[in-house]
Amino acid sequence: MAALRSDEYKEHEATKKIAIVTDNAPAHSNVEKLAHQMLAQDEIVNLNKLEMLRLGPYSPIMNPIEGCWNSLKARIKRFAAEPKNEMMIRGECGYFYGAAYEHLERSVYR
Repeated sequence: MAALRSDEYKEHEATKKIAIVTDNAPAHSNVEKLAHQMLAQDEIVNLNKLEMLRLGPYSPIMNPIEGCWNSLKARIKRFAAEPKNEMMIRGECGYFYGAAYEHLERSVYR
């Protein structure tokens, strides 16, 4: 939504439709309402230019970020399977969070 506030958007893209794609996760249930509120509040676009596209249930193939989350969760499970005492002794907790973030970035951009 922040991109909609940019001068570039206002200058070049203001006439085009805006599509927001969401899956059916419970956290996304209010996305349409929030988007309408933000756009109306900022007077950025005519609200009929906003189009909500909801993915079908159980369709991770249509949502590429799901692969990233699955990969990250698998890595966390492998790492978390190690005894906690060993992690603390070796001091790898801080390393783990940095490595997990890097792994997520690589998953997104591949």
